[in-house]
Amino acid sequence: MCPGAGCSYGRDRRCGQCRPPVNIAGIALASTGILSPIAAAIIHNVASAMVVLNSSRLLLFKSNI
Repeated sequence: MCPGAGCSYGRDRRCGQCRPPVNIAGIALASTGILSPIAAAIIHNVASAMVVLNSSRLLLFKSNI
């Protein structure tokens, strides 16, 4: 979980730890019937794609070592 203000990134878009609450919220809303299963699946896939896209930035990283 993202520690929020104590995190070095805060709730910045660079912080990969801020994305799991999106999945947790989607599961909670779907289990209560507020979201349809299809909408919950779309939210889950979008959050997963965001994690993969964030990780793909490492391909552009050049080490100074």
